Amino acid sequence: TQAREGPFDSSIIQSLIAHGSITKTTLLWCEEMGETWSEAKDITDFEESFKGSKKAAATAESTAAATWFYTDKYRKQQGPVAESVIAKLMQTKELTEDSLVWKEGMGEWKAVKLLPDLAKKVKELLARTE
Repeated sequence: TQAREGPFDSSIIQSLIAHGSITKTTLLWCEEMGETWSEAKDITDFEESFKGSKKAAATAESTAAATWFYTDKYRKQQGPVAESVIAKLMQTKELTEDSLVWKEGMGEWKAVKLLPDLAKKVKELLARTE
């Protein structure tokens, strides 16, 4: 069985598809679907995301940008994702300044608030969306 996570904005789902965290067979659900869950590949909104997911990820974000891992509210490791995904997850309250993140080169997992460069970048990204 898969753990239930979310809710997620469709842009976050598209990013997770691009990075391979969501596959074609991952079950997704939204209120408009009633009580039926569907495989991600069968949801019209995400068909294009699967057609060139690896290519889209490379074009949309540099490899260096997609280096962050985070622990979700179930303390399950997620990622790699770009800083923009971290920002969106913070905007939707899926992550907080106390959430643990890590990327290559760090000795240990740290809270977002203890990483001034990441915290600043997240604030900048969120300011652009307001």
